[in-house]
Amino acid sequence: MSSGTITWNKISINNIDSTFQDEVAYLGHKNGLIGEISAIDNLRMNPNISDLTQLEELISGFDLDSCMQNPVEILSSGQAKKVALICLISSGRSIWIMDEPFANLDDASKKFLELKMDLHLQRRGMIIRTSNQGDLSQLSKLEIILESK
Repeated sequence: MSSGTITWNKISINNIDSTFQDEVAYLGHKNGLIGEISAIDNLRMNPNISDLTQLEELISGFDLDSCMQNPVEILSSGQAKKVALICLISSGRSIWIMDEPFANLDDASKKFLELKMDLHLQRRGMIIRTSNQGDLSQLSKLEIILESK
């Protein structure tokens, strides 16, 4: 068995305060959206979105232009996932934690998400994600595979 230390920005994780949490964006299974309001209002009202200037590009990139005025509760699961992904991508946070980010996405949206993930990594971001769909990405990565027995 080997030993070592885990650090974040050269500080031992034993000494990190809660400001570390400001670097983390999380997208879980439930997407974290308000179903009763429109998709665009979910984005506009989200306090975690740091950059509203890229919303148009993300909405078009995920092919959501025609449904942004609809309440989230009537969107397909793939459309709702895309809105939630826009929230995560627009957060400006350096660590993205994503549960099954490619689930319910069409092929074009998977490619667009891969592009955004690659750009995030190129900007020295970190991505932690789960996947039951095999390796859908050619991103630079260190993979940790957990298997239950």
